[in-house]
Amino acid sequence: MKRNRKSKNIFVLLPIILGGLIFILSILNSQNNNIIGIVVGTLLIIIPYIYTVSPIVKERYKESNNMLNRLSQNTFTDRKHDLQYLIEILNTHKIVQLSGKDSQCGKSWLALKLVDYINYPKDEEFKEYNYLKNQLSSAYYIDMNEVTDAELNLFFKDNIVTNKTLIVVDHVKKIEHIFSKQEMYDFVLLFISESNINTKASIYNISEFKRENIPDLQKKINKNYDNIESLCKPEIETLYDLTSGNIGKIHFLLERQEYVQWIKQITYNLQTQYDKQLNGIQLFLFKGQYILAKKSLSDFEIQYKLVLQNNNDIYFKYI
Repeated sequence: MKRNRKSKNIFVLLPIILGGLIFILSILNSQNNNIIGIVVGTLLIIIPYIYTVSPIVKERYKESNNMLNRLSQNTFTDRKHDLQYLIEILNTHKIVQLSGKDSQCGKSWLALKLVDYINYPKDEEFKEYNYLKNQLSSAYYIDMNEVTDAELNLFFKDNIVTNKTLIVVDHVKKIEHIFSKQEMYDFVLLFISESNINTKASIYNISEFKRENIPDLQKKINKNYDNIESLCKPEIETLYDLTSGNIGKIHFLLERQEYVQWIKQITYNLQTQYDKQLNGIQLFLFKGQYILAKKSLSDFEIQYKLVLQNNNDIYFKYI
């Protein structure tokens, strides 16, 4: 701590000392016409200027970069009505819980877009939205899966939080700590709980992701990835039914050509690579090779862990 104070004092005193030297040298130069003195004096003028201006320039760059930063994904497709209704509710309610039928139904997706809208309402993408009357001046997103209680406390120390600030808290496990912060700072709170809990908050249930939005979602995803085929209407129906309309699972499957190809094969009753592997394991069972079958199932689970989490059809075949 002492070292930091000394260094700060030096930086404060440096321009003053240099300014004094400039004054003395200017007097000497006027009397002796000393070229070296003139050069040194010029440098002493430039150095404090650079010292003074450089922090301002850095802050300008930081501000510029911050203005470009967005939290939400560029594949955000629907939920425009949800966004509008949420803002209307948040204009009149201090605490709102964002809920839905499924843990991956797009609540975080919508919450991040909400934060972007409040912070950057003049963005090009928001021009197609109906004008949303918004009384909130700024918004922050906090993911409790990535933030400790100590870091949460530090957040409130380092940021300006007022009654016109929206704070979105995602993956909440214990609501008491969040509510106590809201009472102290009087900010507008939108939270997403990891489990169903009954609180004093108003509840907004996110709408279902409609299959009509899948073609638009495909186009946006294909801008990010190469060589992914598009799905036609029957294939879209298959995708929607297999995922039960879960936006997280739909998005996951559309990101890889391997998964898109699997959807096409399922649609036309063709055997997929997953079926071939599972059928091979079934053959081990028919032959009584139970140890080999068990090992193969374990390998299958490791190889397709993400697929099993996001693909109902393969999961049920696996179990």
